[in-house]
Amino acid sequence: MIANFKLNVANAKAVGDTGYISKSGPYTGVIKLARLYDTNNGATMLVLEFVTDGSEHATISMPLTKINGEETFNRKIVDALMTVLKVREMNVMQGQYLDQKENVMKPAYLLNDLMNKPVGLLLQNAPEEYEDRTTRTIKVANRMNLLTPFDPQTMQTARELLEKKEAKYVQNKAATLKDKEVKKFAPTNYSAGFERPPQASINQGYQQAPQSYQQPAQGYQQPPQSAPAMYGSEEDIPF
Repeated sequence: MIANFKLNVANAKAVGDTGYISKSGPYTGVIKLARLYDTNNGATMLVLEFVTDGSEHATISMPLTKINGEETFNRKIVDALMTVLKVREMNVMQGQYLDQKENVMKPAYLLNDLMNKPVGLLLQNAPEEYEDRTTRTIKVANRMNLLTPFDPQTMQTARELLEKKEAKYVQNKAATLKDKEVKKFAPTNYSAGFERPPQASINQGYQQAPQSYQQPAQGYQQPPQSAPAMYGSEEDIPF
């Protein structure tokens, strides 16, 4: 029998709370899961499961390539994450993750080098309407966009770290950051954006990782000719 109870404020706040991040702003914590998957229409997606120091959760989903294979701006965010986490190179690993909706383990392509390390994320809430397929009613879900990662100790962004500048961006951006307007629901082809699972079972091995991750992405080995030389020199990486 418990003979003494001491108030745990964090536990008290958790009761009646969803436990999910719902406000725009800077957060520090760890990325518990970083996985890649291809959609049925050919885009490559990165999903980050982020848990703050205060045990709030956020699922951040971003396309890295379009359906035609063209890289999106989010590919640069991966480089920024690597910078603040001090990762020079990383490979896609074959593993498993827990699908919390179905409560089963599933095979996945994982970026282990991004996981379970202290990191800061500047997030913007971009709520959007969706159709509840059970009730056929329109509801609103919070979608967190990753604006920039930052070092949780110094608050420096990747650029500030690489250029050895004082941390200013996150604080200045957070001071005026607001949630986005609610994106209205528009019927679409659901199946096109569905996840394409690995073809082989976990015990039989995997297909190759998405094409853009079999080798360093073209265009990121060396900067464009007009870019400052320091962005393409390994000697300028401070870790």
